[in-house]
Amino acid sequence: MSQERQTKYYWQKARYLCGVSLLIGSLMPISSATAQIDEIIVTSQKREQSLQEVPISVLDVDGDFLDSRNFNDVSELRFVAPGFDLNDANNQNGQGFQVRGIGTQVFGVGTEDSVAVVVDGVVLGRTIGGLTDLADIERIEVLRGPQGTLFGKNASAGLLNIVTKGPTEQIAAEAGFGYSEENEIKANGAVSGPLLDTSDKAFFRLSAYHNNRDGLVDNIFDGRELNDRNETGFRGKLELRLTDNVTVNIAADYSDSEEDCCVATAVQGGPAIPGITPGITNDRVSIPGNIFADLATWGVSAQVDWDVADHTVTSITAYRGYDLQQEQELIPALTANVGDGQQDQFTQELRVTSPTGGRFEYVAGLYFFKQYQSNNLDQIIDLGFVASTNLRDSAIETLNYSAFGDLTFTVTDDFRLLGGLRLIREELDLEFFRPNVFCFCGPGVSTDPAQAAALGLVNVANDNDDFAVSWRAGLQYDVLQDAMAYFTVSRGYKGGGFNALDSIIANTLVQPEIPTSYEGGIRSTWFDGRLTANLTGFYTRVRDFQAQAFNNVSLSFAIINAGVAETKGAEFEFVGRPFDTTTVSLAGAYIDAVFDEFVGGPCFPGQSVAQGCIGNVQDLSGAEIGNSPDWTITSNLNQQIPLDSLPFDGFVNLSYFYRSEANFSTAGDPGLVQDGYHLVDTSLGIKGNDGQYTLSFFVKNLFDENFATSLVNLSALGGAPVAQFPNYNAERRFGFSLRARY
Repeated sequence: MSQERQTKYYWQKARYLCGVSLLIGSLMPISSATAQIDEIIVTSQKREQSLQEVPISVLDVDGDFLDSRNFNDVSELRFVAPGFDLNDANNQNGQGFQVRGIGTQVFGVGTEDSVAVVVDGVVLGRTIGGLTDLADIERIEVLRGPQGTLFGKNASAGLLNIVTKGPTEQIAAEAGFGYSEENEIKANGAVSGPLLDTSDKAFFRLSAYHNNRDGLVDNIFDGRELNDRNETGFRGKLELRLTDNVTVNIAADYSDSEEDCCVATAVQGGPAIPGITPGITNDRVSIPGNIFADLATWGVSAQVDWDVADHTVTSITAYRGYDLQQEQELIPALTANVGDGQQDQFTQELRVTSPTGGRFEYVAGLYFFKQYQSNNLDQIIDLGFVASTNLRDSAIETLNYSAFGDLTFTVTDDFRLLGGLRLIREELDLEFFRPNVFCFCGPGVSTDPAQAAALGLVNVANDNDDFAVSWRAGLQYDVLQDAMAYFTVSRGYKGGGFNALDSIIANTLVQPEIPTSYEGGIRSTWFDGRLTANLTGFYTRVRDFQAQAFNNVSLSFAIINAGVAETKGAEFEFVGRPFDTTTVSLAGAYIDAVFDEFVGGPCFPGQSVAQGCIGNVQDLSGAEIGNSPDWTITSNLNQQIPLDSLPFDGFVNLSYFYRSEANFSTAGDPGLVQDGYHLVDTSLGIKGNDGQYTLSFFVKNLFDENFATSLVNLSALGGAPVAQFPNYNAERRFGFSLRARY
């Protein structure tokens, strides 16, 4: 065995042993100890409840844990939340979350996402509004499976509930600073307390953050560094206790990101360019054009809570929006790819929540959602013999009205019946401006709309109204004093849309996505609160699954209904504290996500008739859904080290993540398979005895595992048959962080 292979062999063995030791440590018998696991409170059913009492598959991620892992943004939740992922793309508008293998990756405005994002009680109409930094976060809840009853809007696969920190009754301040490789700087801070020194009626919180990092990709054409990071954000909160029964919370936030992003690097094949060697570690491109993505997001909300006769009446009024300006060049042939997108939304929710402890516990309310979103794109594709000018200007207005209710009926002290219902009315209006055939107009054609209209461009308008019902039914039984079992059946709903990506069928209606899910689980606590063990099994069938497909003939994207998608599997979470100073956790998901029926599926570039591509379509029935690994497993070990003679204690944190093999292609492209990989992160440091400061030194991706979080085939457009959008976590990174609290 050569020295190089031997070294690689031992590194691989060390990596596996590290992962196995964490898994075994997580399952070790619990010894006698005095410390218990802290109770986790969640709001996944729009009331505060213990996680162990909620009949939903919920994974809670604490804000302090996010700080200890030195996470950068929401996308890194994929490394701690099994079954949760993000579909990467060349811009934020094309990214979308995925839960249990189900998610929608669409870079146009024609349809919305299958996984909803909620920030402080406000549902976001587009995922892009939730792709923010993880500063000043109280907790994040990942809800798996359809959540249509209580949340309704675009939550057919799951929901990400982000809760930010609120005002405090006493003056408090905190600040954090971190530095790591690629000159990554993370700085954030917050101050909170009474609005006036003697006030017991008004409290505030102000927070801000700034992140900066060099580019991950070198552009050898002109020396620019691309795919960098540069963002700043602010958030303010005001809590007014008007009376003993009425509380008003007002919040406002703003973030701005100006980045030279995002390009794909060649992994395999593509045009031969001196100085660029395709491969998974390739960090070079040669692009003469502009590359940038400037994104601004903002929002304001007001929540009023009024206690009336043991009930709570809640009103949440919110306005949010974003503005995205970008130019992306994935391949040399795409000499212009300039776009901008805007979204604004107004939401109003009014609900009443019953007190807990009675025979009937319920939440009921009304919801209104209005959204306007637009996307403008100018493209010039130069394939060497002809240029295509491709213009698109699309806008969709969405109105959503709904009434909802959720009920828990306590039959006996140990047995409860569950039920929920949501009545939904959704109205869509489309305005679309683009050629009704693919336009090979020749080089030098003006992109002025008036001149383009003379070439046959048309304005397409369409609308659609829909009425739908989401519901949930189930039962919950306390099998032991600290163990609960449940079973539910639920029907979700994701509204329809229009194919605002393809030139010929722009006015084609995309049917609503309708999931039906069966879920059962056990939530249990053992050894006087020192171990929690949760297990969940599920089966979901999604009718008219909405998918994005690429047409290899017209070289254009389209949104289609992919027949029936199916996902089934199991999830588990264990958290234990075998000693006062030791906490271990183990979580995992097994997911089998396939297309049960998908006769007219897209072909991948270069697919032959022998490989099943006939008439530019193929039968994908039985094929796996893209970007859905069978297994994801994560484990964490936190060891506190008391130092009695010093004013601080030490700590060591070790984290492990495993993701099995997966194909990133919906069409089953064999070149877009990412092999299974293991990641180990570690950190060590000190924490003041009074908790006022923490100093940590960390290593991400300890064993320097190279992997992709996205693979794409650009050969149809003259690019590489396999390319990726590089990920910051795909190399070993060293850094440190310092956090202080007052």
